[in-house]
Amino acid sequence: MIKPSINYLRSKQKELLITVKYILADTSTKLILTNEIHKPRLEEISKQQKVLAVDSRKLQKQLLLQSINSPNIAIRSTDLAYVIYTSGTTGNPKGIMIEHRGVVNLKYDMTSKYQLRDTIKRDEVILLFANYVFDASVEQIVISLLNVTHIHSTPKFLEQYDLNKIESLRRIVTGGEALTDNSYSKIVSNSSCEIINSYGPTEVSITSIINIIRNNNIAIGKPIANIKCYVLDNNLMPLPIGGIGELYIGGVGLARGYLNRPDLTAEKFIANPFQTEEEKIYNKNTRLYKTGDLVRWLPDGNLEYIGRNDFQ
Repeated sequence: MIKPSINYLRSKQKELLITVKYILADTSTKLILTNEIHKPRLEEISKQQKVLAVDSRKLQKQLLLQSINSPNIAIRSTDLAYVIYTSGTTGNPKGIMIEHRGVVNLKYDMTSKYQLRDTIKRDEVILLFANYVFDASVEQIVISLLNVTHIHSTPKFLEQYDLNKIESLRRIVTGGEALTDNSYSKIVSNSSCEIINSYGPTEVSITSIINIIRNNNIAIGKPIANIKCYVLDNNLMPLPIGGIGELYIGGVGLARGYLNRPDLTAEKFIANPFQTEEEKIYNKNTRLYKTGDLVRWLPDGNLEYIGRNDFQ
């Protein structure tokens, strides 16, 4: 689906009508892909866009006549891959612009962390749990290309089921909400799999920190490849080990910013005052994302999640 020069956005059919209209206008969408059952309603509200029903027989016949080869178009790591909307807490939803390099970096780091680089078993599959409008689905889709057998879901969901009944399951990844001691105990009691705690805002290409849990240490973990984390006080000064501060994230996974929201982009994405001389030479790690999450460094180099600093 991600082709050179073709960006995509994700939207639920059940979104409020006003939200759909807002997103279409905000993105200057040219083409809408949907199902036949939803096409009439979308055509009513999208006078400027072409609407195609992917399950229509007419379209499927036309597609059979097309070349199966990808177009020979150059693509760069900094090209836009997709725009995904998050509701936030107030106002209109925010369109977050993610580049190809963020998704590619995530895919290859997860491959390494899950020890799949050299031995990929063809009998392995991934459970696509996340709704496709959420950014976690992107991670699950790109990793599924590597035939991984694992489930990635929220702790509250995982703690409800006897996961030992899924005999093929080898890996459980928690994310989307804080993993508490209580939830972890319930998950462990229902499964003998490897358990991984993950953390990452949509603005940093889905997952930016992971912890393959050992000795019941449920911290969110350490940054993935090409990601740097900073725990800062209100004056943007680094805090020592154990000091609670706001988490700022830098590296290749950062989104370009919020679509058509330069004010919010400037507020949440700031220049990196800790950029090294080498990074300056190669123009790397130039910005930081202000997460709004409170964390602290632990003596073992892991990050511990404390909570939100704005009561979200």
